[in-house]
Amino acid sequence: MARRKYPKPTPAEFIEAWQRSTTTAQVARKLRMSTAQVRVRACRYRKHGVPLKEYAVPEPPDWAELAAYAVSLVAPTAPKAPPPVATEPAATA
Repeated sequence: MARRKYPKPTPAEFIEAWQRSTTTAQVARKLRMSTAQVRVRACRYRKHGVPLKEYAVPEPPDWAELAAYAVSLVAPTAPKAPPPVATEPAATA
């Protein structure tokens, strides 16, 4: 098993980082942990009665608006005109 490059944060360090941050990613950067580790640890602390603050959940995207935006970025393609047909000069009789 690989050893950690950085010491594991103490419970007090984790709680302080959590309460002073605004996202799980911010906590992860401060403590050099993955965001998954941060979420699991926060969940475990809450189960044991530690009142960690809740972070705001971002609103889901408006998919119809995004689809319309994607379409607006594509330049309309004009139908290709057939290549000009070479005509031979009319023979004079």
